[in-house]
Amino acid sequence: MNLKADLLRIFKIFYDPHSVFRSIRDKDEGIVWLTPFIFIIIGTVLYSLIVVPHVIIPEQIERMQQNDDLEEDVLSSQIGYLETSYHFYTSIFAEVGKQLFYYLILAFILSSMQIILGGKKASYGHFFSGVVYVGIIKTAGLIIQGYMQYQQSSSAAGTHLAAVFTEITGFGRHFLHTLNLFSLWQVILLAIMLQVIYGYSKKKSYIVMFFIWFSWNIVIAYFSNLAEIVRSE
Repeated sequence: MNLKADLLRIFKIFYDPHSVFRSIRDKDEGIVWLTPFIFIIIGTVLYSLIVVPHVIIPEQIERMQQNDDLEEDVLSSQIGYLETSYHFYTSIFAEVGKQLFYYLILAFILSSMQIILGGKKASYGHFFSGVVYVGIIKTAGLIIQGYMQYQQSSSAAGTHLAAVFTEITGFGRHFLHTLNLFSLWQVILLAIMLQVIYGYSKKKSYIVMFFIWFSWNIVIAYFSNLAEIVRSE
């Protein structure tokens, strides 16, 4: 682990991503993903500290209070649980765990592309390191989203298209929720990573990444909509 080199890569991911991915591909510096991952954890915890007590928990309580099927003693017990420190901290750990799961799965998908589409030899570690550095962009977007949600006291706020097209509901709203400036930025960076690490052409890299992004968003939107339907029943 080279802290100075890691910090330099973190800054360069914003303005010179090609050099970041080349350094990950060409140099053997041990664990190069740890420093950016620590930044991601700190950013995720910061987001949770902003949103969970001020937006998420109040919305959960409001939904329960609007549920006429809950008896008074049950409602009081569940609201009491939501206000406990245990629920608060488990919500933060769940958000951190969700982020870790996201990077592990994304790196697995990208490292599997070699089997399907070919390309230069690369390890899972190359892609996990790459997606973690790209995750700095995702985390920056998460913090900005958290600030917007805090300001508007609504989990619906953010830089996504669902905040613009508010009249759309159901699956369409959840799909639009996955489309935002920072996710598009990530797709572009990941396409560059495929060019550098696999040696794909620019066209091929962007087609692959936009296909993965579109498919991923459909799956997320489907299950988010399904969960909302189940909660409303």
